[in-house]
Amino acid sequence: MVKERVSRVANVLREIGADFALLTSHDAVCYATGHIGQIELGPSPFAGGPVLAMVGRDGNAGLLRSNADVTTAADFVEQEVYDGLVNDHEIDRVAQYLAGFKRLAGRLRLGGRIAVERATFPSSISDLVSSLAVGNLVSVDDALWRARAIKTERELQLLRRAAHVAAAGQMAARHAVRSERSEIEVFGDIRAVMEQEAGERCAVYCDLVSGIDRTANIGGCPSGRLVGPRDPLIVDLAPRVGGYWGDSCGSFCLGNPTDAYLRMFSVVREALDLAASEMRPGLSTAAFDNHLRTFITANGYRFAHHSGHGIGTSVHEYPRIVPYDQGTFESGMMIMVEPGAYHPDIGGIRLEWMFEIIPSGARTVAEFPMHPSI
Repeated sequence: MVKERVSRVANVLREIGADFALLTSHDAVCYATGHIGQIELGPSPFAGGPVLAMVGRDGNAGLLRSNADVTTAADFVEQEVYDGLVNDHEIDRVAQYLAGFKRLAGRLRLGGRIAVERATFPSSISDLVSSLAVGNLVSVDDALWRARAIKTERELQLLRRAAHVAAAGQMAARHAVRSERSEIEVFGDIRAVMEQEAGERCAVYCDLVSGIDRTANIGGCPSGRLVGPRDPLIVDLAPRVGGYWGDSCGSFCLGNPTDAYLRMFSVVREALDLAASEMRPGLSTAAFDNHLRTFITANGYRFAHHSGHGIGTSVHEYPRIVPYDQGTFESGMMIMVEPGAYHPDIGGIRLEWMFEIIPSGARTVAEFPMHPSI
């Protein structure tokens, strides 16, 4: 599977007229090498720079990582491991990183026109890389985003698995929410279920908020707030399983919802059904966003975020479904669709499923129950 993805990166290099790519974001490194970074830990104190993937237009690939980073890569990927963690003497980790980079660059014969990810490219190696490049460094970002949007069959399988883990979390949420339990207690139960379903430790992005004020403000991390009777909740869960992300969002009230909440829920659910019926290859993402946004706002509610996004080794990928996007849906994309409605006197509702774009339209992946109350 990784070899097929490396071939896509090589094709991108040919498309933009570059000889090598230096990839330094967690998701691009995972895509090109199979290395799954420990993103929940934040920047490693035992690294001299970001984990780096080096990919040539000939299909050769390498990985630069610290010896404290135990996650490896696909067998065919050339690995350079530098000393970032030692116990018997002091080291300069940045110098170790630079030396490791030079060794890997030499083995892969880095040179020519070099493409980088602008947001994550480390300044520590910029002069060194520039000395090996022919001409200025170029950006690989946009072309690589678009190439990654169309999934391989193995990627589709991994995304379906991650979607099922997210769906298990949504069903767990409906059992975990009870009056006088805190948001963080509820999240603990949900995470345990998702990790048991996945059979591994999962990195998780999560919005879990309760009450009118917190849900009306779209989202946030779970807090110590105690859930009360008739509180609205938004539970947005995105677990990473095997390097690929699932995503999902459910909204409901604890107990009997108000008539105003029921009406708003009906509007958002209708918008999600509308999305399922309209998505198809060739449809403009901006036109799709406009249709959903107009439907929500015409009913008197605020819609204050994107309508959806692609998903893969990053939880948010191209295309981003917003009014200014110039993309179109294509067969083979995995798309999250998440219409939402927000009102200061009612709270907020967001509903989200994963959709696979197929030649005849779109199909949902790992549906879970969506009811306005528990």
